[in-house]
Amino acid sequence: MLAIDEETIRLTSALIESGVIPQKAAADAAHIAIASKNNIDYLLTWNCKHIANAEIIRRLSFVISEEGYYLPILCTPIELFGEGANE
Repeated sequence: MLAIDEETIRLTSALIESGVIPQKAAADAAHIAIASKNNIDYLLTWNCKHIANAEIIRRLSFVISEEGYYLPILCTPIELFGEGANE
């Protein structure tokens, strides 16, 4: 388990305030912030609206890097493991 500390909350807020992630998806912003702050290599998700979304990954990466962190690779299990990931 990864802790949610003040820095994680600040990073979550930065994602929301940038407009990349809407306030209603604050939990999604928190997932990204926690993974970024803890240097996670991959964040696997089925959430293609706000996380594994090719249209916003570049913007997420910019915000995260401006805050001094690296964005993990955001992808679905199928993207990482192939079609057998659903079985």
